[in-house]
Amino acid sequence: MKILPVNLNMFSAVNNNRNCYKTPHIKMSFNGGDSFSRTNSFVDEQISQLENDVNNKVLPYREEHREEFIALGKIGYDSQEKLKLVRAYETELMNKKFDANETGTFKNASQNARIYEQYNRNIKEFERNEQFVQEHPQYASSELLQAIEKGREKVYRDSEEFEKLKPHYEKFQEIQEQMDDELSDVSSAALPEFHEKIKQLDMQNKTAAVLFLVSGYTDVQEIKKETGDIIQEYKENKVSYDILKRLEKVNYKIQKFEEDDKTSVLESIDNFLEENKNSEAAELTKDEIHQTYKTLLENTDEIILKYTGEMTAYNEVNPVKISPRIMDRTFKSQEKTNKIINELILKEKEKYYNCSYE
Repeated sequence: MKILPVNLNMFSAVNNNRNCYKTPHIKMSFNGGDSFSRTNSFVDEQISQLENDVNNKVLPYREEHREEFIALGKIGYDSQEKLKLVRAYETELMNKKFDANETGTFKNASQNARIYEQYNRNIKEFERNEQFVQEHPQYASSELLQAIEKGREKVYRDSEEFEKLKPHYEKFQEIQEQMDDELSDVSSAALPEFHEKIKQLDMQNKTAAVLFLVSGYTDVQEIKKETGDIIQEYKENKVSYDILKRLEKVNYKIQKFEEDDKTSVLESIDNFLEENKNSEAAELTKDEIHQTYKTLLENTDEIILKYTGEMTAYNEVNPVKISPRIMDRTFKSQEKTNKIINELILKEKEKYYNCSYE
């Protein structure tokens, strides 16, 4: 499917040779009935002329090119809906990969590794805090040093039990790395032909949007709406200086609309429509999008299942279980110790900053 490149220079005539249309300034006065009548009469003439200009200079353009605008809108809408479908599938695929290690069967199969990981994470937090205090003696109060020394035994307690899980953790890391490598290959970008079709579809959508924007169709709609609003307010006897200003503004839009040379734009639209006249049956169909991502999602599930099986098999050959009582006791001790130290560090920081400020 060929996508027509849009040369925005061809629209340069839009910005040239514009003369500002100005409605004669009318000083409104409501002190005398005759003055009010003359003002009403002038606005009547202006609105009548405005309706005439809209009906004879603006709306005919939209009606003359209605079929082209409809066809352009359909192509833009069709490509937009396909791209929305692609983005939805890409999000689903990304989430499935991201959640592979955190949910479902693989997480259950790697429980021993995660227990060991949590145990060591708590130790590392304690060691980071201890090192921080050593490197920043201004925070090393006797209370904080005492908490660190007192908590050391609690943080490292039952290490011999948790070390039994280290082989499981090492195996988990090995399997996880292999799984992540395989999952990274499951991607639309790894399908060159399909990926190129998505790029072409995106370009088709952007081109249709630009052509529609510069086609003059939106100008017609804005002029028509503004004219309708002015007429409706005038019928409701809302005569004010604001109406005169709005009349001047919409008349300027009409003059600008007339002066814009749309020949190049219309020619580009016709060429684009010819190149994309079968957009519904384009190279990238919704069915192909559905089928391609269905396969990618299934491949992702198969990879996760394969490595879940490997982790499960390792657990069966190397059974290890730590007492839930020991695990609960150790984790609670670690977390309590780290919490106390973190709070004391924060307390000493605030004390130091307050003293420095004073």
